[in-house]
Amino acid sequence: MAVTKTPFLAKHGLTANEDSNFVKSVFIAGALTINGSASLKMPVGTTANRETGAAAVNGLFRYNSTTNNFEGLAAGDWVVLGGNQSVKSAAYQKIELISAAAGLGHEVIAGDNGMRIYRDVVGFSDNTSPGSLTGALVVKLPYAVDGFYRISMDINSYSGGGGGVGSIIFMGRFNGTNWTSNAAQIGGKLFPYSTIQSGVQDGLPVIVIGPTTASISRPQLLVREFTITKGGVANDWYKGWSITSSTDLSTISNLNTLTVYQTGQVYDSIIMPAGPALASLAAPAAATKGRAILVKADGSGIEYSGGYDATQTTAFTASRNMSYHLTTSITVTLPTTQPVGTYVTFTKSYSATPTIQSAGGASIKAGTKTDTSVTFDVNAQITFIFNGTDWEV
Repeated sequence: MAVTKTPFLAKHGLTANEDSNFVKSVFIAGALTINGSASLKMPVGTTANRETGAAAVNGLFRYNSTTNNFEGLAAGDWVVLGGNQSVKSAAYQKIELISAAAGLGHEVIAGDNGMRIYRDVVGFSDNTSPGSLTGALVVKLPYAVDGFYRISMDINSYSGGGGGVGSIIFMGRFNGTNWTSNAAQIGGKLFPYSTIQSGVQDGLPVIVIGPTTASISRPQLLVREFTITKGGVANDWYKGWSITSSTDLSTISNLNTLTVYQTGQVYDSIIMPAGPALASLAAPAAATKGRAILVKADGSGIEYSGGYDATQTTAFTASRNMSYHLTTSITVTLPTTQPVGTYVTFTKSYSATPTIQSAGGASIKAGTKTDTSVTFDVNAQITFIFNGTDWEV
């Protein structure tokens, strides 16, 4: 008796073109084994092409051509798979580790359009014999975009006004054309590089360190950390930096000498505050314990900054430039009327879910979301930075 065999595709109501592209969904109840040495191509699409609604079921896997990452849908959220790791919370925070094209480094992102932090960005060193250099150091950034900038630099020299080792933290707001506000903080012994200016050269933002008459031996400068917010998060800030020395600043427009705050100077290995004599400083108030003394470079006054507090158990208003560890589910209010670049950092105990709220008409911007409060429900560190109007996460 003849046996008629029905082709597999026809039997199951499937059709395929010449390249064997199925035009219906294929459901496989058992294990699927794919033999061969070639690659397996996954679905490719933009962020806008992601499944939504009932079609967005956990377990989906695709390649995102917008972010250039493999991603999957887990617990109702799209997460990056493979080399990148992401954490997302109600505050729309995300942390990613990357290997930059210019070398190993890592980048922290808060929110889809919030903030990026680059580490070990670029360095400058002059070691020619005898290694002496005259002129200011001009740090030119690769992009001119609207946003808040925070640049942390380490500097070292062998001579020149005594030479020394120290650090510079530059903070400013750039509107895409010019700096609108900025300030700097220095620490250690930085002569002759304790003068900081900002400006624009060739349409790009620049930072000028030291006077044009500075004479130094074997200077070394490292941009250790760079933070950018708003429009700048789309750029690759590991590339395109320029650090040069110059005795002529005539090509730099809108030069502005910054107000410089100094955390201390080193004299014979003893750290002493610059400016007012120690005897004239009043004892710190209880609220300032654990905080550093900042003295203006012109000696006109002091302020307290950069402390750590793990003792708060009831609702309170945070102080600027402080780090807090929250052990209970309390409400914390961010400070009001603060200068650009003011920050407040929080960590929390595992079981706590504190609420962070703004005041004084300011909003909290986290990615594409704007609100007056956020629930701190992720076991990570959150930093709020004041941009002059609102707090950015």
